[in-house]
Amino acid sequence: MRISRLGERLGALLLAVAVLSVLPPAQAAPLAEPVAEPTYRDLRDDYVKTWYIYNDESPDGILDPADTRVETFQNWWTATCTYTQHNYGRRGQGLNEDWSSAPVNMASATDPLANYWLDRPDNTLSFYMTYSQYDNNAWKGGTYTGGKSGEALEILQGRNASRNGYALGWLTNTIDNAQDKTTADGAVKMDVFTHNAQMDLAVGGAWGGATSYSDPQVAVSNDISNKAIDNVGASGQWHALQFDGSLPAGTGTYTWAANKTRLEWNGQDQADLADIADSMEVKEWDPLNATWATEAVDPTKTPAQVAAGEVDHNGAAYVYEDAFRDRCALHEGATDGGVIAGLSGYDNYSAAVNNWGDQQVIRIDIDEATLAAGNIDQLIFWDFGGSIPGATGTQQTNPAALVFGIDRTRTVAQGQIFYDDGLTKTYFPDNRIYIATAHIPEPGTLALCLLGGLGLICRRRRRGA
Repeated sequence: MRISRLGERLGALLLAVAVLSVLPPAQAAPLAEPVAEPTYRDLRDDYVKTWYIYNDESPDGILDPADTRVETFQNWWTATCTYTQHNYGRRGQGLNEDWSSAPVNMASATDPLANYWLDRPDNTLSFYMTYSQYDNNAWKGGTYTGGKSGEALEILQGRNASRNGYALGWLTNTIDNAQDKTTADGAVKMDVFTHNAQMDLAVGGAWGGATSYSDPQVAVSNDISNKAIDNVGASGQWHALQFDGSLPAGTGTYTWAANKTRLEWNGQDQADLADIADSMEVKEWDPLNATWATEAVDPTKTPAQVAAGEVDHNGAAYVYEDAFRDRCALHEGATDGGVIAGLSGYDNYSAAVNNWGDQQVIRIDIDEATLAAGNIDQLIFWDFGGSIPGATGTQQTNPAALVFGIDRTRTVAQGQIFYDDGLTKTYFPDNRIYIATAHIPEPGTLALCLLGGLGLICRRRRRGA
C-alpha cells in the first residue's frame, strides 16, 4: 500500500558533523528540490521517469509477458553525484563501529534543514531509483573535466565516464545513536542482475542527440575499508573500486590495472586493493563466474543458466550483462546499503511488435534468511513523483512509500514478499522483483489491444475504399 511520509527528518551538517540527530517534523524548515547546476550538462528531458514493478509469475528468471505488473513509481534526482546523494561516512564514529548512510537530495550544501532526507524505518529494506546531473556530465571526450587535468582527470573519468543514466540505491534500518553500532543484528543477502542497462544511447531533447554512456557499477558499498578514501576530486570520500569487465567471460574482477592510477595517487598498493575489494559488502561479480552456481540467492536461475535456457521475443538468448551481490552484516543503530550507478534506462518497447526484451530490466533476488522476523520485516519502494526544480512542497520532497509485506507462512517458491493495494494481494514467487522501464501488457490484454488496433485499421480502410 502507499503511505505518504514515514517517520522524521534528519538534521546534520552535510558530510561533516559528528552526530546525526533526528528532528521532529515541527522543527523542519521548508524543503526544496535541488536546482540544476548551470556548469553541468543540462538535465535530460526524462530525468524523472516512470518505473514499473513486476513479479516473476512465470517463474523463469526473466521478465516476460507472463509476469504481473504490480506497481509504478518515479525516481528521485540530485544535482550532485549518486555517491554524495547516498551520503555515506563516519561522522565521528569509531573505527570499530558500523558506519552509516543517510541519503539526502542535496538541495542545499550549507543548510541541512532545507534538504529532504530519506526516511529510514527500522527493520526495513528500502529501494529508490535516482538520476544524477553530475554523473551525467560529458566525461568522455574531455568535454567536461571538473577542473582537473592529467592523472587527476583520468581518475575522475574512470569513476564517472560510464555513469550516465540512472542509479538504483537501497538502505536498511535506521540510525540510532543510543545503540552501540557494533552488535550484530542480522544480515542481507541479495543479488541484483541487469539486462540492457549497459548501453550507449543518443539522447534527444535538451541533449540534442548527445550520447549517454552507461555501464552499471558500484558507486557505494557500505562498510568499505578506510583504505578506499579517495582524495582526487572527491574530498576524502570512500569510493568503490572500478570493476574490470574487459577480461574473458567469467573472469571479470577488480584488477590492479583498472585501479592502479587512483590507488597509487592515494598511496595505496596491490595489497591495499585486495583489502578494499574484500571489504566491499556490495560488489560487482562477473555474471558468468562459476561461483554463482553455489553462492547465488537462487542457484537454479543464475545468469549463465538463464542465457542457456531462456530467450527473448526474437528467440535470442536472454542475457544479464551485469551482476551484483549484497552480502552485508547489519548492526544495531546503523544503516547499510549501496548504490549501483550507470543504468541506461533503455526502452524501445512497442506493443505493435511486443518486443518485450528491448528494455532495461533490473532483477532483484532476496534470500529467505534476509526476510526473517526481526531482521527485515518489510520492503519499501519510494515513489518520488514529479519534479519542479527549486520549488517547495513537491512530491520529490514528500515521496510516497510503496510498502511490501512479508508472509513467512509461505514457501520461497510460492513467494513470501507480497504487495497489497487494498483490493488485491500479489505475491512475488522466488522472492524475486523486477524493475522495468516499460509496461508490458499481459497476453490477454495485449491480444485485445492488437485486435482493437486491427479493427481501427479495417474501419479506416473501409472508409477509404
